[in-house]
Amino acid sequence: MRDWNLIFPRLSILAVAALLVAAGVSCKTVTLGPKFQHYSVDVEFDGAFLGVPTGTYEADFDYASLGLECAWQAAPQLELFIDLGFAAAAEEDYDVGIDGSAVGFGIRSPDPSEPGWGIEWALRGHSHEMASEDTIATVRYDTEFVGSGTDLNVGVYHALSLESDLLFTASLGVWAKSLSGEWTADLLGIEMLDIDYEFNSEAVYAGITLAQAAESGIDLSAYYYQGTESLRGMIVSAGFKF
Repeated sequence: MRDWNLIFPRLSILAVAALLVAAGVSCKTVTLGPKFQHYSVDVEFDGAFLGVPTGTYEADFDYASLGLECAWQAAPQLELFIDLGFAAAAEEDYDVGIDGSAVGFGIRSPDPSEPGWGIEWALRGHSHEMASEDTIATVRYDTEFVGSGTDLNVGVYHALSLESDLLFTASLGVWAKSLSGEWTADLLGIEMLDIDYEFNSEAVYAGITLAQAAESGIDLSAYYYQGTESLRGMIVSAGFKF
């Protein structure tokens, strides 16, 4: 399970990255900048401790990532993007803290280029690989979380024209988020835990964007979403397009 959670997203990211490189000089607009994400949600865990089934239980899962996003406007109504960064998570009921890497890729509608109403949408696949090394009575204890999932949001927006060729956009819509993976823990090289984790949630969201209407300039955005399974999260990005 661990391998398949990572192989497909990474191959897809390489494909998108290759497409970006191949497009090269034909790119109309590229946006590059930092991206921060945070969410917490009730996750369902099901597995075994020392080979004995643990049963199914829910626990609060807290996740955050900070990385760099690169987006390319491939067509007037289509933008491709990839993001790579550092990720950290905690399973609060058992006080498990982990960190590692996260990758994402997807397609979405670009920022509006003129005032008015419109539809915005985005589809993102993502994968994470996080681990921690600790000691219990001087004995090494290794924990690892490996997983992948998807985000899908669709909404309506209204863009207003400001000075200096800026557009301010407010949006509102629905969000669907999913995640599945495997949590393993080894003590003295012996597998103590082998637990699957999963959640599927729907949410509503609200967002704001401040971007240059021209092909170059700032591109700032912030989104907040809240939904089922106690899901609550935010995404903030600050980029420059050229």
